[in-house]
Amino acid sequence: MGASELQAHTNEQTTIKPEWAKGDAMWRKNGTTYGPGFCICVVMVLALAICQNAAAAENAKIHIVEAKYGDFMGDKTCEPKLASCEGTAKCSVEAADKLCKSGAAPDKARLQVIWDCGDLKHAAMAPRGKKVTLTCPYQPNLN
Repeated sequence: MGASELQAHTNEQTTIKPEWAKGDAMWRKNGTTYGPGFCICVVMVLALAICQNAAAAENAKIHIVEAKYGDFMGDKTCEPKLASCEGTAKCSVEAADKLCKSGAAPDKARLQVIWDCGDLKHAAMAPRGKKVTLTCPYQPNLN
């Protein structure tokens, strides 16, 4: 292979090698931008995310599924009515004997609440004298 043939061969290789436009991730290897199909897909994904958040906001009301207060191991429990929490976005309830009469010893009494904000159920438990905080949408680690 002569020098002129080698030069022609290396020129072919350098012209075939694709290059990316510097600083722009939207450019293809041949220098053209992504077509309208790509842009439509991006818009659809964003619209879906926004719609899901809007649907979740419609269910941002507490619905009490179950509430119990007392000694769960000793089978001395009662079911307090937490009507003040129903339909709100946030509610705090103190675990106290005034909720209902369970007959449980003060050191054994606990409040357990199960609620939902639409599809998912959540639970919280607190000993006597402490508060249970219910939220919709659910915020973990409050209790």
